[in-house]
Amino acid sequence: MRRLILVLSVTIALCGAGAIYWIAQDRTRCLLVPDFLQVILCDHELIASLSFKKGQFQGPLDVRFMSVQSGDGYLIEMVQLLKPFSYRDSNGVLWDVPEGFLSDGASIPEPLWVALGGPYSGPYRDAAVVHDYYCYTRSRKWTDVHNVFFEASLNRGTPEWKAKYLYAGILLRGPRWPDPRSAIDRGKLVYAQTTPSPLPKSATPAAPPPTAAGKTDQEIFEDLRVWIEKEKPTRDQIRKRVEELRGLQTPIKK
Repeated sequence: MRRLILVLSVTIALCGAGAIYWIAQDRTRCLLVPDFLQVILCDHELIASLSFKKGQFQGPLDVRFMSVQSGDGYLIEMVQLLKPFSYRDSNGVLWDVPEGFLSDGASIPEPLWVALGGPYSGPYRDAAVVHDYYCYTRSRKWTDVHNVFFEASLNRGTPEWKAKYLYAGILLRGPRWPDPRSAIDRGKLVYAQTTPSPLPKSATPAAPPPTAAGKTDQEIFEDLRVWIEKEKPTRDQIRKRVEELRGLQTPIKK
C-alpha cells in the first residue's frame, strides 16, 4: 500500500493537473488516496459516498422464503433469517439482526418495480433486512435507521441515484417513532448512531423540484426520481425536500 501511495504521489508530481483529474474521477483510485488528500484530489460527490464503503456486512445473508398470513387474511411472501446477520457501518456501529427474524424485503410500491426492482431482487436487499428489523424494534432513532439503509445499500453496490431514490421514498412514507428512552437494547449498549456526511463546501444547491400540490404518491415519487437523476442532490438536500413534501400533508393515494 505504501508503494502504491508513493507511485500516486510521484505521478501527481510529474503529471500535475492531468494526474489529479485522472484520480478525481474514479471511485477506486480515490479509495487508494489517503483521507487527507481526498479533499484536494477527489471529486466532491465521490468524497461524499466514499465513507459508505468503509462499512461492512458481517457474513452472507442466509434465509428461507415462506408465506405468512397477514392481519387481513392475505398471504404475503417473506424471508426468515436462518443465521444471525449484521452490518457494521462507517462509524463502527454494529447493527445486529437475530436468527429467526422475518422480513418482507424492501417496501417498494408495485408500480415502481419496473424502475427499481422487487422487494428481494436488488442489491439493496441485505440493507432492507437490517432496516426492517430496526423499524420493527424501534430501538434506535428513526433517522439513524433510515440513514443506515442508505449507506448499506450503497455498500452493496446499489447505484447512487437508486439508493437516493429509495432513501427519499423511505423518508416520505416510511415509519417514524419517538427517540428511544433507553440506551440498552437486549442487554447491549447502543453506541453513537450513523450521521450524515457534511455537505462539501464546493457543492452547489440543486434546482428545486416541481411542486407536489394535488399529486398522487406515484406522481410525487416520479418527480423525485427525475429530480434526483437530473440534479444529483446531496442527502441533506433530499431530506430537506422530503420534509417540505411532508409539510404539505399530501394525502396518501394509490
